[in-house]
Amino acid sequence: SHRSSRAPPAVGREAELPLVHAAGGEAFEVASLWPALAAPFRGGAAMTPSNEGGMTVGLRHPDYEIVSEVGTGTLEIVTRPCGDLHELAEVHDAALARIVAAAWDAGALVLGYGMQPRTAATAELLTRKPRYRALQQVLGPSWLPFASTASDQCHVAVERHEAMEATDTVNLLTPMVIALTANSPVAGNADLGVCSGREAVMRATGLDTVSLDEGSAGTRVAARARHGMPEAPAHDWETHAARLLAHRTLIDVENAPLAGGSGCEWLTRRHSGELRAADGEVSDAAWEFFNKHEHYVWHSARPRPAHGTLEVRAACQQPVEERHASPALALGMVAGWRRVREAALAHLGGDLDRAWARCVEWHGRAAAHGLAAEAETPSTGLISDVLDACEEALHARGLGEEAHLAPLRRRAMKRESPAQRARQVFRGGGVEALVRHAAFPEPLEEINRAFA
Repeated sequence: SHRSSRAPPAVGREAELPLVHAAGGEAFEVASLWPALAAPFRGGAAMTPSNEGGMTVGLRHPDYEIVSEVGTGTLEIVTRPCGDLHELAEVHDAALARIVAAAWDAGALVLGYGMQPRTAATAELLTRKPRYRALQQVLGPSWLPFASTASDQCHVAVERHEAMEATDTVNLLTPMVIALTANSPVAGNADLGVCSGREAVMRATGLDTVSLDEGSAGTRVAARARHGMPEAPAHDWETHAARLLAHRTLIDVENAPLAGGSGCEWLTRRHSGELRAADGEVSDAAWEFFNKHEHYVWHSARPRPAHGTLEVRAACQQPVEERHASPALALGMVAGWRRVREAALAHLGGDLDRAWARCVEWHGRAAAHGLAAEAETPSTGLISDVLDACEEALHARGLGEEAHLAPLRRRAMKRESPAQRARQVFRGGGVEALVRHAAFPEPLEEINRAFA
């Protein structure tokens, strides 16, 4: 059993997993698994239930949580903070083995895939958590895609003084992350015509049109898409906060829906008399509001002040044998953000704002075509050089974590994202073949654990 003693907690993971009926591939009702998941597993202890609105919404283990997601057919593994990628993989796989075994016994399969392949995203697929109902009330149909998609989100510890530069660096390379990890070409039993169907459908979620004349040096801050790659780099904390608060607030700290108004307006309206505590710091009430508000702005990379992490969000859930690739990319990009930025800007023009415009154009092509030639990467060698920088950063940690990047190297060399292979399988055998292709085996240990 691997337990890192050489590094402080550096990385955590929130991995969403679609579950489907083994017969037919329709979304499986994950709530029916709570009793089996809660029971002792392989000699370990039972798990403790978490409740919300009078219903069980998750289970807690000292190393991880298993929680229901927006869709009734999706579970999420939330790991504790880990010291390195090997420890993270062990913790994640312990939870995953538990889910795979319970699902298998119930006639269900767990998929290493980025969307529900057969069941469409409808109101009937939404989990009935109170806050999810409130978000549906506010966002309407644009909330529905959250019920069918499955991402692989990674949190990396970051210091405040470098968090915004690291965030801008990772957001700049959102199209590269999408190209390397796209794995959702089929949903609703149909080929969507894109490699990252998840990114395509989520990009339209909750578009905002408000703007504020706030930010560093009086710059104008526009708030548009609240999901995916931001429209411009933030450069500093002041502009980042102003951009976040320019978005409308969706729900309050009690999960009640709010009918319009930007975060800045609500903060002023509800907390104008208590924005500052007696010592001059931001008051607890204002801080609680801000953290609730920013949680529902889903940019591809976002600093999470409450956790001290940078969250990297653009990856689809990954294929079975390569399930640890996206955390390796995230940790490499954040740990080595200076060298990553240098490598990227060498290909994109040397100036962050100019490079950003080029990557915004690349974003749509990456979502549509993945790593195929049609995606037209802005510069030959960009992806390879950025992966080199990530590998250098992981190698410098001295723990052998760079081995987890091997699947991404292979994809880049072959110019084939997971979605391109998944589409071939679907075209050859339909959704049933795709489900077999994407399903985790039981027992999980049957997977070849080698990272190469």
